[in-house]
Amino acid sequence: MHPEVGNLPYSTSWQDLKDHMRKAGDVLFCEILQEPGTALGSKGCGLVEFATPAAAQRAISDLTGTVIQGRQIFVREDRENENSLHISSMGRRVFVGNLAYSVSWQDLKDHMRQCGEVLHCDIMREPNTAMGSKGCGIVEFASASSAKRAIQDMTDSILKGRPIFVREDREERGGSGRGERRDVAAPESARFGRPERRERFGRARSRSYSGGRQRWQPVGGGRNRDGGGNRRVFVGNLAYSVTWQELKDHMRHAGDVLFCEILKEPGTTLGSKGCAIVEYRTAAEARRAIRSMTDTELRGRQMWVREDREEI
Repeated sequence: MHPEVGNLPYSTSWQDLKDHMRKAGDVLFCEILQEPGTALGSKGCGLVEFATPAAAQRAISDLTGTVIQGRQIFVREDRENENSLHISSMGRRVFVGNLAYSVSWQDLKDHMRQCGEVLHCDIMREPNTAMGSKGCGIVEFASASSAKRAIQDMTDSILKGRPIFVREDREERGGSGRGERRDVAAPESARFGRPERRERFGRARSRSYSGGRQRWQPVGGGRNRDGGGNRRVFVGNLAYSVTWQELKDHMRHAGDVLFCEILKEPGTTLGSKGCAIVEYRTAAEARRAIRSMTDTELRGRQMWVREDREEI
């Protein structure tokens, strides 16, 4: 018998689960069920195989209600067939950003259930920070219609004094599910050296130099094709040690980041000017970044964000 374990945090690894479940007996096998194309790649549940039926029964009776990474799990006999275990939750999950760091998964679940039944809710973690939160979360609803309602109705609603935003959970990690992750902020040799990569992403970059300052623009410029405004923001007062990936992870609290680049200062210790350009998918997300990300901290420094007004 393979007990099924539910209500796991999306960040729980198979090793975390195995270490917890061996309290009931010898664990032969442990697996986190995967959801390709989501932020952390997990369905929030797992299967555990014990060495003996007695250990499996003990897990069901003794470990239900125990806590893993701040969440109470449940353990039951695995009664589902293999196909039903892999029913996709795509379309039912949303990404919630601009959360106060003090928001717990329960706070978020209580807030989001205004739009429908919430099956699972998780705050994305940032280890070694004061409250351990990235300021964003994943919410899975029982139906796609509830998720759509959340996107429409809950963006700019207030949770613990901050206006949140809600969008479809469309992060693609692990290279499966919805194809390759659209993360174009790769090392320079990868971004600009291979025409076939530029064609695949459909967003080739061009570079020009003026007065010794390095500038860049996407082909077609950083404005919405429908004239909806600038999608690029300029971020200042960055620590010189901040990488493009750290900045991208931080700035996606305001929306879907298409491109992120630290402006360079050749000949300095860390090679950074202490500022950067970030391009969002929409102008509304760029405006949200200006409004909500100014004075947030990254590596101990308060950044400021404004519209990118530089002429190319």
